[in-house]
Amino acid sequence: TAYNLNDGINGQTKTVILYDISNGATASISTSHSLGFSYINLSVVGSSVVLKFVFGKWVIVSSNSASITQ
Repeated sequence: TAYNLNDGINGQTKTVILYDISNGATASISTSHSLGFSYINLSVVGSSVVLKFVFGKWVIVSSNSASITQ
């Protein structure tokens, strides 16, 4: 499933965790305002990413078992 992350407010933090992969579902996250990545793919239960919105862009703070495309 594809998800588009809208802009946040300066300093906002988002944590995304994949908790169910029924029917082979995965999560592909993109945003039009990112720094250092184009897409984040979560395909394993428990995979996660923490993002922070700073200076008008989403930045990856940490990730676990996530595939990050630049």
